[in-house]
Amino acid sequence: SAGLFDGGAAGGDASATRRTHARRPLIYVYDFLPKFTTAQLQHRQDVRKCVTRFAEEGNATRFEDNLYGAEVALHELLLDSPHRTDNPEIADFFFVPMYHFCFVSRLQQPTPGHSQQLFARTRGAGCDQRGSHVDAVFQHLFQPTLDHLRRDYPWWNRTNGADHIVPFLHDEGACYAPREFGDATLLVHWGRRDADAESCTGYTAHDWGDRTRDETHASCVVKRAAMLAGHPRGKGVCYRRGKDVVIPPWRTPRQFLESPLLAASARGAEEARRTASPTFEEALADVSSGVDDVEAHVADVEAHAARAMHRASVDAAVRYARTQPRDGPFFLFRGSIRQHNPAHSRGTRQEAFRFYGPGAAKSSPDVIVDEGAETYRRELATATFCGVFQGDGWSARLEDAVLNGCVPVVVMDDVDVAWEGYLDVDAIAVRHPRREIHSLVETLRAIPPERIAKMRVAGARVWHRFAWLGYFAAERERERAGLVRLDDKFRDAETLGKIAGVHGADAFETLLQVLRHRLVERELAGSASE
Repeated sequence: SAGLFDGGAAGGDASATRRTHARRPLIYVYDFLPKFTTAQLQHRQDVRKCVTRFAEEGNATRFEDNLYGAEVALHELLLDSPHRTDNPEIADFFFVPMYHFCFVSRLQQPTPGHSQQLFARTRGAGCDQRGSHVDAVFQHLFQPTLDHLRRDYPWWNRTNGADHIVPFLHDEGACYAPREFGDATLLVHWGRRDADAESCTGYTAHDWGDRTRDETHASCVVKRAAMLAGHPRGKGVCYRRGKDVVIPPWRTPRQFLESPLLAASARGAEEARRTASPTFEEALADVSSGVDDVEAHVADVEAHAARAMHRASVDAAVRYARTQPRDGPFFLFRGSIRQHNPAHSRGTRQEAFRFYGPGAAKSSPDVIVDEGAETYRRELATATFCGVFQGDGWSARLEDAVLNGCVPVVVMDDVDVAWEGYLDVDAIAVRHPRREIHSLVETLRAIPPERIAKMRVAGARVWHRFAWLGYFAAERERERAGLVRLDDKFRDAETLGKIAGVHGADAFETLLQVLRHRLVERELAGSASE
C-alpha cells in the first residue's frame, strides 16, 4: 500500500524498549560453504566481475557498474546490520546468500573447474554441447543450495522455507528456480506475473522456456516441470506479488551524479543540520547530571536529528519538483536496440525505434529513442518522461528515471517494478500497453500538466528508495576515517558527500520495512488462529 512506507527510515524509536523492538525483523544470515559465495568471487577471471567495488592503485575505491551487484551488496549489508542475529532460534527470517549472477557470468569466462562443458558432461555422455547456463546454474548452484539447507541445517525443514529469503537476481529472476523454493520469499528484479510464463530472452544460453527440451534432450536438460515457472500448466509463475519482493538493481553513484533530486536533498539536509537550535552536536555534548541513561540520550538525539534531516531532505526534493521545469527531451530512451534480435525486449525497443528513432515517421526533435550516448546522464536529469522497456528480462531503466527525477513510462505488461505492491507505483509512473507502442508519445503528450507535476512530486518523495545509498554513505565514512580513498575519476567523493546527507530510507531500509510489515502480518495471523 502507499502508506506502508510512511514514517521514514526503519528504527529510531525513543525508549530502550521500543529501540529493542525496532531491531526487528531479526535476520539470520547463513554462513554457507564457500562454493556458494566467496569461492565464486575468489576464482573469477576479471577483477570487476561479481563485485560492487574494488581497490585500485593507492587503495582507491572504484565502484563497479555491475547491474547485478545487489546480490553481493545485500549480503554485505545484512552481515553488518543491527537486524542481523547470530541466534537462529530467535530469528524472524533466514537469509540464503546465493551468487546467481556471479555463477552465470563465470560461465562466460570459463576456468577448468567452472565451465559449461564441464557441467554439461556431469549429466552424462553426449550432453556437453546440449546444456545451457540455465541447466548449469539449476544443477550446480540452485539444487546444491537447496540440498545443503535441507541436509545440514534444521531451519528450512521446520517451515519448508516459508521464513527464508532467497535472492534470484539474474535476468529472468526466479523463473527457473527449483519449485521447492516456492514457499520462500524470493527477491527478484523481474516481477513477471503472467501465468504459464515462457522465456523471453534473446540470449540462447539463458532460454529456459522451450517445452520440447524435456522430450528432445531428456537426459541432458532440467525438466521444465522442476522449475518454479514450469508446472502445472497455467499455474507456474516467476513471481508472486505479496509473497516475493521486487528490489531495485545496483546503480553506482555515477549513474545519478547529475540528479537534481540528489542535489536538492543534500542541500536540504545540510541546511537543517546547520540551522538546528541547539545544533545536533551541542545536543549530543549536553550530557548533564540530569541524564540517567547516556546511551538512550545519544540515541534520542541521533534519532531526532535523522528525522529532522530526513524531513528537510524530502521537502527540498519536493520543492525542486514543484518549482523547477524539466527543459530537456520530452521523451527519452537510450539503450541497446538490437534491431536484428527481436527476442530481446520482446521487440518493444525495436518497435519504439521504428516509430520514434532518428529519421522515423514519428520522430521529433524533443523525442530521443536511440542507442546509448555519453550525454545520457545529463539527458536523464532534464527529460520529462523516460521509457522503461525490458531487456533480456528486467532492465534498470525505471531506477534510472526515478533517481534522476524523470517520470518513468513502463512498457512491460504483467510485470511488477521495484517495490510494487508496497509503494503506489501509479503515483510516480505511467503504464503504456505493449501493443500500443505506435501511440506512445502521442499518449504522453495528452497527459495534463497538472498530472505530470503530481507524478514528479510523488517521485521526489520516494526517489531515495530506489538506490542502495547506505552502502555508499558507509564508504564515505571509511574515507573520512582514512581507511580508503575514493576514486575521483567519476566524481565519487563529491557524489558520496551528497549521498551522506540524504537521510531518507534507501533500498536496504525499504526492504527491512517490507519485512517488518510481513512480520506484523505473520504475528497478527498467528494471534487470530489462537
